[in-house]
Amino acid sequence: MPEKHWDSDGLSQTGQNDLLMIFPRTSLTAAATHAGKLAQAHHDERTRASGVYHLFRLPTEVESAIHQEILHHIPNDMDLETSLWSELEHLPKQSAAAQEGPVNLGELDLNKPKDIAKLAFTYKSAVDAGFSTIPYFTIA
Repeated sequence: MPEKHWDSDGLSQTGQNDLLMIFPRTSLTAAATHAGKLAQAHHDERTRASGVYHLFRLPTEVESAIHQEILHHIPNDMDLETSLWSELEHLPKQSAAAQEGPVNLGELDLNKPKDIAKLAFTYKSAVDAGFSTIPYFTIA
């Protein structure tokens, strides 16, 4: 039986509506931050390796840039469930076998679209197959 993904109900439309009442200007940031912390704990628990990164534990400057992007360039009313995979269209196409659990992607350069695509399509193939995957890597 596939392992369940971490709880990210805050990113659903219902979760976003609930957070909108409490955080009217920053509900999307609150939802993303909450889901990110849950995902970080889930990934950390399963990788248990020092010196590696995963999507929810990146170098500080990368995490800071992502947070700034969310705050300043993503509309607070964005429907994340609908938009989640739309960014893949802008990345080089990659084929990735659906794998469950921790997956070592080797060394990635987060400035290269092909390496970002490798990470993204590893998640996408697993989600499409109903698996929970934890791709991890070292930084080039």
